[in-house]
Amino acid sequence: MKKNISLFIIGFICGGLLLNFLSINAIKVHKRIIRSGLEAEQQMLAQRAEREGDYMQALVHRWNVVGAASQEGFRVFRPETSKGVDVGFIFPFQAIILSQIFKAADPQGKGKRVNDGLQRAQLALTMEKVGMVETAAEQWKKAAELIPMEIDRLKKMTLGSREKIYSDLSKEAERVILDE
Repeated sequence: MKKNISLFIIGFICGGLLLNFLSINAIKVHKRIIRSGLEAEQQMLAQRAEREGDYMQALVHRWNVVGAASQEGFRVFRPETSKGVDVGFIFPFQAIILSQIFKAADPQGKGKRVNDGLQRAQLALTMEKVGMVETAAEQWKKAAELIPMEIDRLKKMTLGSREKIYSDLSKEAERVILDE
């Protein structure tokens, strides 16, 4: 009986370790798949934008392709970024808990919609600054629908948040995160 229990415990531990190693490898492979998918999607979007004569949009997509393909590109794909993420033995269990926290934090998806709206408002403001007024108006409209908020109020709020990018706190955060 003791022998069976010992074999069961040893088998359980060995199985757990094997799953852990498989998990670590799967995460690396999955990251490569996401990177390749991003490259391919951005390449196709750039081609479509060029065919339609929207060279500013094509430029953005081409820049994203370079960012995804380059070793100096998107930080999320860099090996050193992964080192900060603990993918140890208990990570699969932590992932389940994190998934439940995400679901509980925004069950109706309102926060996700508001974030999408705020990002579109930032995009619209930048588009206006480079002279893309018509395209910016479309983004303002979409942003106002997502939040929901009047466009004039949204513009004031977005301009107010833009002032914060010049603060010392914002610059320090960028230095810490981007210049690691």
